[in-house]
Amino acid sequence: MTDSRSKGLQAEQWVLSYLEERGCQFVTSNYRCCFGEIDLIVWDRETLVFVEVRSLRSKSSERALASVNQRKQERLIKTAQSFLAYEMPETLASLRFDVVGVRIGEPVEMLWLQGAFVL
Repeated sequence: MTDSRSKGLQAEQWVLSYLEERGCQFVTSNYRCCFGEIDLIVWDRETLVFVEVRSLRSKSSERALASVNQRKQERLIKTAQSFLAYEMPETLASLRFDVVGVRIGEPVEMLWLQGAFVL
């Protein structure tokens, strides 16, 4: 496993713990299909949330959001649609796309952008 891949997996674990501490419930991680990958999928109350995890060099929320460009958003949306087609939850009130920026350091800092983009 490459060093950047192992750092990415570690960041995803930190984000999952962070989200669970805030009441989210884990569904799956690293969901893959022909369109791409979604880092984390969680329930936030009745909302199914597709989470993109990004490493940050600064605390800027704009940088975290900007790093998920239009092409990446389109791939995430198609991947989410694939997940819903095959793994459709019985009850789905709403869904959301979030970006969580992880600033690795002492301490690790999280920046959670809820509803970072829409379908």
